[in-house]
Amino acid sequence: MANKKEKNAINLIPKSEFESSTLGRILSWLLTTFRYIVIATEMVVMLAFFSRMWLDAKNADLADEIRQKQAVLSATSDFETIFKNNQQKLSLLHDLFAMEGTKSHIFESVVASTPEDIVLSAYSDSDSGIAITGDSPTEMSIAQFLVNLKAIKAVTSVNLTQIKIDQDSSLLSFSISLGAEGK
Repeated sequence: MANKKEKNAINLIPKSEFESSTLGRILSWLLTTFRYIVIATEMVVMLAFFSRMWLDAKNADLADEIRQKQAVLSATSDFETIFKNNQQKLSLLHDLFAMEGTKSHIFESVVASTPEDIVLSAYSDSDSGIAITGDSPTEMSIAQFLVNLKAIKAVTSVNLTQIKIDQDSSLLSFSISLGAEGK
């Protein structure tokens, strides 16, 4: 037993009276706890700093991707507009070809009798007759078109209602009215 007392009696770090008091133990506990809080706070700040760098890189990548997609959309917007216009024209042509009887036959005959250098810009069908407008580079093509229209059996009358020169393209713009059977 004497050995145990001697081992316990040697204490290289003596306790002061303040450390053994209640206030000393509370203060020691607070200092230790605050050290852990400071270390945890530093870890959170470092994590926030590194995540901010990652988020900034991600944000820059997304901004570049958005700019690229906007460029693709703006490049294809003209094509989309043209495509929608052509789709609408095809829908109108489909409706014209879907008509029964002489209307469809007359339209097919007008298209077939159009000379190659004439571009038809409008075709309207009403109770009073059929109106056709178009552009031609020469008077001879318009005259040939009128002769071709008179040769269609379902057409009863052909009248050239207007002809004028387009100053910008130097083409002749014309309008023709047709009388047809059943009109």
